[in-house]
Amino acid sequence: MQHTFKDLNPESLGKLINPPRLQISLRDMMRDGLYHKALATKKPAVAVTTGSKPIPGELQFVEGHYQLFCPAGQLRIKNRQLLVVMFTCNGQDYYVQAQTIHVYANRVELGAVAPRFYQRSPVGTPINVWMLPQGVADSFITGDRLIRRYFHDLDEESQTFFVIRDRVRPGESGPEELIDYNNITCGIMLEMSQGGCSIKLNPRPDQNFSNVKVAYIEASLRWGKKIGNLSTFVSLRKIEVQAQQIILRCAFLDPLPQLTPDLGDASREYTISFGGSVEANINGQVHQVKDGSLRVRLPLGMQVINARWEDGTQAQRKIFLGNNSETTITVSKNGEGADQRNKAG
Repeated sequence: MQHTFKDLNPESLGKLINPPRLQISLRDMMRDGLYHKALATKKPAVAVTTGSKPIPGELQFVEGHYQLFCPAGQLRIKNRQLLVVMFTCNGQDYYVQAQTIHVYANRVELGAVAPRFYQRSPVGTPINVWMLPQGVADSFITGDRLIRRYFHDLDEESQTFFVIRDRVRPGESGPEELIDYNNITCGIMLEMSQGGCSIKLNPRPDQNFSNVKVAYIEASLRWGKKIGNLSTFVSLRKIEVQAQQIILRCAFLDPLPQLTPDLGDASREYTISFGGSVEANINGQVHQVKDGSLRVRLPLGMQVINARWEDGTQAQRKIFLGNNSETTITVSKNGEGADQRNKAG
């Protein structure tokens, strides 16, 4: 079939993966006392609006509000208009999008706005996530590896439709040559936009997110009248720890050209049979299986299943689930260490 694709620009990826300035929301600045303390005295800042050149000023947290001190007349703005403020705090360069609450002769009181450029849609679909080593992320930036993104691609072998499918050049290889499939984490994609997505993870005890900038994700989506997979690299913009869960705020390495209004969950329910009581680790999440089998919802794509029986025997299956795959998966003791593709029989 005819492929539609786009090669992602390494220079643009570098600005996304290693941004010169970090974006922060004014709501976060209002909640975090570290910013209150750091900005208790005036700090240099630059304000930008659509109607003016960059204007130098000073940013300060005063009596529960952030104030931008500068000649307001030069900003050419009124109340309830948007602006971007760039500043440095605790050695880190930031930019924050805000709106004007009150405009005075020499200062502007700032208010919070939603920092999202794209409208997000709730999804609630299972997702598999692999964190990439720093060296792989660096190779995307230097151009040693190039990402070619396919749109609405059909895998002839598995008859699996892909909404987005990232391949790596040279060689047109998939992610299998770049990631350790055993280093898998599963979760739920909470919402998605053309620009990125939010993921709720069930982290493993040994998981370390320090210095992780890029991940690879697989999720199955209802895309209008079609069912397809989102198999793509993302940049981790923010990691939030909430009780026993972790929320990843991710940006696509290039915005999607469109987002269907009929977006939804297209994962499938599978029965995994172990033939006895086991401790099963399915895509990084542990399950205690007492009756020999387990029903679980999975996205299409690669799955990693580890089992440990009561007698200590262990086995692993790495299974690629395609559109025509059977919905029953067997993990047996004699299959230890085998990598298997579960295709239509």
